[in-house]
Amino acid sequence: MEESITAQGRMDELARGICENMGVTGDWEDPSPVMLAYVGDAVYELILRTTLTASGRMSPKELHRKVTKYVSASAQSKVYEALESSELLTAAESDILRRGKNASPNHTARSVSMAEYHKATGVEALIGFLYLHGQTQRATWLLREGLQAAGLSL
Repeated sequence: MEESITAQGRMDELARGICENMGVTGDWEDPSPVMLAYVGDAVYELILRTTLTASGRMSPKELHRKVTKYVSASAQSKVYEALESSELLTAAESDILRRGKNASPNHTARSVSMAEYHKATGVEALIGFLYLHGQTQRATWLLREGLQAAGLSL
């Protein structure tokens, strides 16, 4: 992974193309950690939904139950701890993970502590950052490694 990817890096062509095709011409090269987490939340869930859908025939209700096990703030907090304590992240990725955790979302956690909620926001910010910078394979790999290290294997 290149160390040159920063929060000021160029948005991926796919993400830029989506914006342009939707008629949005603005340029947001340096999104806030909260905005990265907003995108990352959707990408994180999409990765897991895609993976679980491919793993066999299940009813939508069954799929939803399985996905929620991995997309909860509690599970994401465990992924945060696994990634933070590993040697897997680049310096830029570690910075995004930390900035996401330290962000101040205008939301309160319902079923987890605020510390867990902030860690989950850090993971979502990292996934969003990687997606927006065309590193979806890297995001998927880190997510898999984080889930496994946290004891949440698929």
